Amino acid sequence: MLKDEPVGNILPVIRRILAGENYVSPELLDSAESPESMETAARARLQLSKLTPSEREVVALTAKGYTSRETGEELKKSHRTVEEQLRKIYRKLGINNKAEVAQFAIKAGLI
Repeated sequence: MLKDEPVGNILPVIRRILAGENYVSPELLDSAESPESMETAARARLQLSKLTPSEREVVALTAKGYTSRETGEELKKSHRTVEEQLRKIYRKLGINNKAEVAQFAIKAGLI
């Protein structure tokens, strides 16, 4: 959700997310069809190939807002294992935080 969207959109978006749906601002979807965005998506998919299947699962759940503990529970791993995988993912992708993980997951088509 973009920060300049109308305040009235917040509650409906929260309800959708709580219902298990994903939400991407329409403006972002419109820009996703540009040639620059297509190139960015292609680069993200190439970077995705650097990750193990297990790391991809961690990326997808992290991008959906799961905590390390929740991700660990979902994947039957300790939260420390998940945190170590996130550190490896950050290094492999050249990113620094969970927000960037979410951006990457969207560009790579994981969510």
